[in-house]
Amino acid sequence: MKGSEGVMEYVNRLKIVENQLYDIGHLLFDADRKRALLRGPREEYKVTAELVRVTGKTLSEAIAQLIMVELSLQNDAEDARLGTESHKALSSTEHQL
Repeated sequence: MKGSEGVMEYVNRLKIVENQLYDIGHLLFDADRKRALLRGPREEYKVTAELVRVTGKTLSEAIAQLIMVELSLQNDAEDARLGTESHKALSSTEHQL
């Protein structure tokens, strides 16, 4: 995954490569697709990728697991942002009292 690329963007990019390989006569199996999927995630996905690898999840399950991590990371970032804004507002109110 590159930069801020999301899981589905990454999956779609892999699908484009797969289609290009198919066009030149190279067929990929689900095991190949899953291996490619699990090699690319950023650091914050590595634990999930390893768990998917060792538990034998299917390709669809692997994608779903990575999406769940992505959503969790987005929620954590939003919570942190809101927490910072709430803290600033509370601090400002305390100073006015």
